[in-house]
Amino acid sequence: MKMRRKNPGEHLVPLSTQAAALLTELRTITGRDPHGLVFPGLVPGEPISENTLNQALRRMGYGPDKIVSHGFRAMASTALNGQGHAPDLIELQLAHRD
Repeated sequence: MKMRRKNPGEHLVPLSTQAAALLTELRTITGRDPHGLVFPGLVPGEPISENTLNQALRRMGYGPDKIVSHGFRAMASTALNGQGHAPDLIELQLAHRD
């Protein structure tokens, strides 16, 4: 996450009840990572890479001309801005600002 490099510490992201339930269910399937990562990579303490996500998208049939993993952040920003949410808070949640 971009914020970690500039400002170490907790990054709080409010989740809906449904999203929290999905993450809890995921932990029952994958187990608890000793480093607290939801999607741990092959290197201990490191998350999966952007390339891992892109490869998953390719296996699902989405070519690089359709979507890349970073595009989900852009879609979220566009949708939230379109709904009238505060742009500064959106950027903060996407860790683009301290």
